Amino acid sequence: MRRQGDPFDIPVFHYTELLGLAMGITPKELGLNMHRIKADTFLKDWSQRSSQMELIEEYFDLASLKRCHVCRACENDCPSALNVPKFEPQAIIGRVLEGKLEELLKLPEIWNCVECHTCVELCPQRFGMEKVFTILKRLAVEQNMAPETMKNMIDTFSATSRLGKPQATLSKRLKLPQAKPSGMQEWRELLERFKA
Repeated sequence: MRRQGDPFDIPVFHYTELLGLAMGITPKELGLNMHRIKADTFLKDWSQRSSQMELIEEYFDLASLKRCHVCRACENDCPSALNVPKFEPQAIIGRVLEGKLEELLKLPEIWNCVECHTCVELCPQRFGMEKVFTILKRLAVEQNMAPETMKNMIDTFSATSRLGKPQATLSKRLKLPQAKPSGMQEWRELLERFKA
């Protein structure tokens, strides 16, 4: 193939070498540097994938996540999945399991989960896929990848302890008590407790 001009740089591995890599033995200890066709590209990809999976394990319970991905008991009852065409929760969970955390945090779809607890109530393992979306959204906020509207809401809430101004006429029509002028003092006290 090389004589015909085809780039044929596919390294050949023994099963035991791949097993050793999966068990955490270093490429050097396995003697992978002695291969006739260098395995550098493969090993670079392997290393990146391993570090991605370590990051995933830091935030998610992988065993529960895998069971959630294959179960799908709640998929047909999720209000967002039923009403938002592009929102496919199981596909997103699959991408978490593939280690694609960074690209997921940029997706607007992760914000479609409204954390209504429907999945938790239906989940046979008491996991609920909303946990995955709660973590993804939290990480997106921490890494400054949240949508602009979400950032504005967070800023407004941090500054005023409210997401918007209460409408006195609507409260009156619904026979609700008038909202307090401000809960800012209580909000600041709560923030201080969380910082401590």
